[in-house]
Amino acid sequence: HRDLHSFPTRRSSDLNVLLTIGPVSEADASGTASLAGEVTAKGGVKAGAKLGGVEVTAQGVGGFGVTVSEAGTGKYAIGNLGVGTYAVRFFDPSGTYLPLEESTTIAVEGETKTLAAALKEGGSISGTVTSATNGSGLGGVFVYVSGASGGSAVTEPDGSFSIKGLLPEIGRASCRERV
Repeated sequence: HRDLHSFPTRRSSDLNVLLTIGPVSEADASGTASLAGEVTAKGGVKAGAKLGGVEVTAQGVGGFGVTVSEAGTGKYAIGNLGVGTYAVRFFDPSGTYLPLEESTTIAVEGETKTLAAALKEGGSISGTVTSATNGSGLGGVFVYVSGASGGSAVTEPDGSFSIKGLLPEIGRASCRERV
């Protein structure tokens, strides 16, 4: 191990700066390992379907990386990671599938660790908020679901709304005018 206490002078125009504080081995600094896998749907009618567009984040003492799974294949890869244990998070920005967090360890530099993820489809609620006076749809109404997973939406001009990614639980849907 070597201790790094001084850093080279950088011009403000330099965009790539590596700042390391504390003991670092050559292997730790190189980050030659990677994490790869496939994201699929778990259960239901879409079980096994390859999920593209899922954000995959790996964070640990050996580094940090972010990528998005490929459309059609569900495959992802994060490179330049060092040896260490990582929290790997899978997040579907569409809200259709529930987030998942896994833990994995990269034991050797240069290793490609494989980690597959199967995401469960979340529940959803959708509907139309209408006027009690004339039955027309009301746009701009804030609709929210209480509970552990919660969620919210603002109704479209025709009064329609949809909230996805809800956990199976007993919740309560409420509405209020936007302020």
